[in-house]
Amino acid sequence: MRYTVVVALFLLLAACAAPGHIKETVSPADQVRTVSMLPAYVYAEGKIGEGTLRIGLAWSSREPGQMLITAETWGEPVTIPDQASLTFAIDGATVSLSGDPAAPTQQRVESSQYGFITWSSRTYRTDRAFIERIVNAGRVVVRLETDKGGFDGLFSQDRRGSARPAFRKFLNKTGP
Repeated sequence: MRYTVVVALFLLLAACAAPGHIKETVSPADQVRTVSMLPAYVYAEGKIGEGTLRIGLAWSSREPGQMLITAETWGEPVTIPDQASLTFAIDGATVSLSGDPAAPTQQRVESSQYGFITWSSRTYRTDRAFIERIVNAGRVVVRLETDKGGFDGLFSQDRRGSARPAFRKFLNKTGP
């Protein structure tokens, strides 16, 4: 019985930290509501289980029309440039986002079963209409440019752990 409880708690905690997990908070001081989504995978096209690119979202009721996209990649530490470093090919049209120069590349190191992994990330400001556009598009390919090359993935897929289903849930949590 004790083993079952421990396993259930472990699975619950693992699910909370899973890619695409959405967290909602309300500040008791000023009642500002924030919703954040842990980055989820944008898997390489045509390759099962291969993904080095993840994207997540953040939103605040303080700026309800604005959203932040966080793009991250793992492996060798990289620097993500300010200008036009995150590109979306949306049904044939290309949209590039630039990172905020005041918020340079962030890096963190995590322990995993394979050793230590370095994550490099950058945040981009956009609006709700853009997020709705990529979620509803037929085909969206994402590319993150770094000083060591680019990372590509197919956003427009609904696989377990992938970004698009999590983006849909995120939009539902943040209202119209």
